[in-house]
Amino acid sequence: MTRQRWTSLLVFAITLAAGVYFFSRFAGSWSQLVGFAGRVTPPQWLAIAAGALTFYFCDYLRFYCLLRIFGIRLGVWPGIKLTCITYLVADLTPNSELHFPFVVFLLAREGVPVPVAAAVSLTKSLAMMLWVCALSYLSLQLNPDVALPAAVARHLPLYLTPLFSMATVLALVIVAPNRARGLCARVLAHPKLAGWLRKIVAGLDRTASALATVGRSRHPMHLLCHLATLVAVAAYVSVGYVLCRSLQPDVSLGRAISAFTSGLFLGYTSPVPGSIGIGEGIESYLLDPAMQPGSMAVAVLHRMACWYSIWLRGNMAGKFSRAPRPRPARQTVDSIWTGCLNRA
Repeated sequence: MTRQRWTSLLVFAITLAAGVYFFSRFAGSWSQLVGFAGRVTPPQWLAIAAGALTFYFCDYLRFYCLLRIFGIRLGVWPGIKLTCITYLVADLTPNSELHFPFVVFLLAREGVPVPVAAAVSLTKSLAMMLWVCALSYLSLQLNPDVALPAAVARHLPLYLTPLFSMATVLALVIVAPNRARGLCARVLAHPKLAGWLRKIVAGLDRTASALATVGRSRHPMHLLCHLATLVAVAAYVSVGYVLCRSLQPDVSLGRAISAFTSGLFLGYTSPVPGSIGIGEGIESYLLDPAMQPGSMAVAVLHRMACWYSIWLRGNMAGKFSRAPRPRPARQTVDSIWTGCLNRA
């Protein structure tokens, strides 16, 4: 085992130990959480594991579907490692800022052109957030007895600003790709443009073409990507509802859907790394405004299954850092760009 791997394991062990200590110090006793977990039956744990695995696998499936639009295949094992690592690094920053550059970097190491990787990452993330936002809003409207805390509702426009800003830019690029590319062409035509800036603008030009290709695509994989997104949300909710059946049996399915879709939405948009604490608090509050130990146990166990458990694999997936093996592609890079430009 390399020194780098030993260092990674040591940092992970220290982080895990610190998490256990601070959880016990400020959130109560682990024994209480373990006691609640003991109420969950083995068949229910199997259902929880199946739901969590489905949730994570759909993340890979969305990558696969969007890349197939460009004629690129992403293997299952590299895709799973990509999901694990990006979940881990995304939770190190508020609003998951590290997710985008890491996806682009890791896909590029798998032989995916950088602009295609950027377009796939943006499209995948925005599609997920928009679906979660829509489902959360719809569930809250259909369940008037469930409402977000006043402090969260008051700042909701702030949480939504980055999402709708990115969605607006993406929509404009899809609707009018020639204008976006024309703007880039005018900038590139400037004779005194610095070399480093010229590379950035050229990359933006190609990324805009790739975004337009994805947005306008009628490829069946485009539809399958959205279907995988909905399945992921359903799996996330189902894991929480199974926990409710054991620990909060008075929670209705409608309330559970509102609680867990809203928790997932704030998990992606809250200005806290990994939405740690906020996700658990929101889910517990929406399940039971009194935030009794049972609802808090559901929220913590739910987030452990469908959020934090992937950190373990993400920390251990260091093999992704090795140089990738050559992979036969169905299309060359040049043919991909030709297709992007023709369709845009």
